Amino acid sequence: MEVELPDGRILEFPDGTSQDVMKAAIGRLLGKAPAEAAPERTFGQTLYENVIGSGEVDTPGERLGQTIYENIIGSGEADTPGERLGQYIRGGTAAVARGIADVPALPVNLAQLGAMGVEKALGMKEPSMLSRGLAALPDTREMLASIPVIGPQSEYVAPGTAGEYIATAGEFAGGAGAAAGPATMMRYGLLPGVTSEAAGQLTEGTALEPYARTAAALATPFAVNALQNKVQSIVSPMSGQLDPARMQAVETLRSAGVTPTAGQTVGGRVAQNQLYREAATERGRGLADEALEDFTAAALKSVGSNGRRATPEVLEEAATRIGRVFDEAATGVDISPSMQDLSKMSSALGTYREMAPRVTSAPIFENINSALVKSFRSGDPIPASNVASWRSTLSKLTTSADTATRQAAVQALDAVDDAINSSLVSAGKPEMVAQLSKARNQYRNLLAIERAAQRAEGGILTPAQLRTALLMQGRRRYVQGRGDLAPITRAGTEVLESLPQSGTQPRTIAQQLSAGAAGGTGAGLGALGLGVDPMLATAVGAAATAAPAIRNQFLSSPVGQKYFLNQLMSQAKPLSAGRAGAAMLPGLLAQ
Repeated sequence: MEVELPDGRILEFPDGTSQDVMKAAIGRLLGKAPAEAAPERTFGQTLYENVIGSGEVDTPGERLGQTIYENIIGSGEADTPGERLGQYIRGGTAAVARGIADVPALPVNLAQLGAMGVEKALGMKEPSMLSRGLAALPDTREMLASIPVIGPQSEYVAPGTAGEYIATAGEFAGGAGAAAGPATMMRYGLLPGVTSEAAGQLTEGTALEPYARTAAALATPFAVNALQNKVQSIVSPMSGQLDPARMQAVETLRSAGVTPTAGQTVGGRVAQNQLYREAATERGRGLADEALEDFTAAALKSVGSNGRRATPEVLEEAATRIGRVFDEAATGVDISPSMQDLSKMSSALGTYREMAPRVTSAPIFENINSALVKSFRSGDPIPASNVASWRSTLSKLTTSADTATRQAAVQALDAVDDAINSSLVSAGKPEMVAQLSKARNQYRNLLAIERAAQRAEGGILTPAQLRTALLMQGRRRYVQGRGDLAPITRAGTEVLESLPQSGTQPRTIAQQLSAGAAGGTGAGLGALGLGVDPMLATAVGAAATAAPAIRNQFLSSPVGQKYFLNQLMSQAKPLSAGRAGAAMLPGLLAQ
């Protein structure tokens, strides 16, 4: 291999000679030292050079890093958004610190104001000893500023008008109490501070400035509260207005499969307009009807029926099914009454004797009582056929129009069924005891439902109808909430029977339509009076006329029902001048 040198000489190297050997030979021939290989750069060095940089700014990474540093941390004059933001953050933090420092000085500041007022009232030309003593006390802001390293930062105020707003708002926020939470600092600190500074800027240099600052700060929490209440009434119309006791009744119905309308759920005067609006739409009336049908279905479940209306066919099926249980329990089982059975029957007879006139007395109670006493004394059981006959007769008497007969029949039936239970246990049929107990409860419920159904339209029971029937069975039992039907009936009476009684349904609809027509006419005429094009004014009137109907349709829809009941916004706490003034006092004095 031949290599030509710069001076024209030619060097020959054996084939396969490496480049390093050839370079070294050429260097020696030309009188130069072997060239040193350039040091390799590590990945970290390359990353540092391109991101952080070293020496001149000569890489894209260094230029990007310098831009970020300049805009966030800053160097030299504050001429970038990042640097100005940093100033504002620094100024806000310092202002909050000053506001917190003003809180311990509050008693002294108030005492100084009081002393100045007394001195002025007395016409004193020189400060009193008390004023001089108070003025000599250490200033809490100066004490804060004297803390090494961080103290001097508390005196910083960001430049410009924005800095003045930040300083005032921060001092109010710190004085309202940084430990009280964001809501308190916002309501009694930041917002009053901003409005106070705005009022001060508008009246700067005038005698009104201190009064404007104070008035604006004090008015702000109440203005915010009023705005919050307005927004709340739009977002959550019933926020904080759901009565806990009523909601328990609503939950009782819902657990039984009954869904009240939104107006029924709230109830009372609060939901009166909603109830009218639901009643004014076919969909709303359908929701109310469906709630009553669900109520009827819940009542029928207590007798083992899957029906949704208490029709004669449904009631007959339930009576037949329950009767078969009684017949099976009493078949072939003679009863031997116990002393407890005699006591119960004697009580039933006593009730009847006390309430029923002698001329109309029914002999069955005397006959059953005598038969039980005779069997107990002789030890001879009473045939099952006799017991079945008693049950059939007493069951019919439990629906008697005569109060004495009805109440005595209920008590006597309990006594006979207890005697049957004892005999079933003795006969080795304990499983029938449970079935008979369930059938007894169902039969009691069926009696109440049958009485209520006598006045029901289309087999739809109302809570009022069922309540009357349960009270006739036993007032104390209903009041105490005993039985399957009492809880849902009481809940239904409270919730479902809440439609305002100010007129019939057609009258309600007519009122809604007339109100919409009147509003539409007024809107159209008003638009014409303002010089609006007649066609546009007519459109405005038509829209205003249709608005109430559209609103009613929305509030009766599934979405509208959920909207009316939503509790997304909690009830705003009432504000008082004393509470607002106390929270803002440090900030006001600092001004």
